[in-house]
Amino acid sequence: MCNLGEGLIEQTSIKNKADFVIRLMQKKHYDINEAFDLANVLESEKAEVTKLVDEQLAVK
Repeated sequence: MCNLGEGLIEQTSIKNKADFVIRLMQKKHYDINEAFDLANVLESEKAEVTKLVDEQLAVK
């Protein structure tokens, strides 16, 4: 049960970071790397956050 809870928290954290990166890119006109720095996206999270950002921006 602990692993499930930890996984949900991690997924929520990744989604929140992706949402924040999108807002920074759209409202402040930062490029993705600047947004990653401001959102404190870890190197190990970048691929997953990038995928979510790409998916969200493709929909809009």
